[in-house]
Amino acid sequence: MNKAAQTILTWGLVIVLAGLFLLLFPHVTASLLGMAAPVDGWARLTGAFMVWLGIYYVVAAQSNARAFFRMTVILRPTVLLVLIVFVAMGLFKPPIILVGIADTLAAIWTAWALRAEQQALERIRSVWDEEQPSILPGE
Repeated sequence: MNKAAQTILTWGLVIVLAGLFLLLFPHVTASLLGMAAPVDGWARLTGAFMVWLGIYYVVAAQSNARAFFRMTVILRPTVLLVLIVFVAMGLFKPPIILVGIADTLAAIWTAWALRAEQQALERIRSVWDEEQPSILPGE
């Protein structure tokens, strides 16, 4: 598994574990994030959705779905922006922003891994091109 896939796998497992924790212990999770204790099943349903989303990440990592990797680099930082807006609107307390910060940092990690892999491929291509004899006349 390449480095970019490893970052996606890791983040997928984080999402699965966080989702399981929310699914099983919604009151504890809400308390850790500075939120009111949930009074209905929405927190548990959100936890289940997180588990399913995390599984998508794990499968994408295992199948080296590079388009998925690139899209997460673009979209995951928007989580931070949305959470900042929600805090500014008074919908959540500031600790929820930590979730967005973690997601953005993980997206940067994925971007770095994708860039490093691209640079390695370009180096290989340049060496290959230099070693191949010219087949065109006059070159």
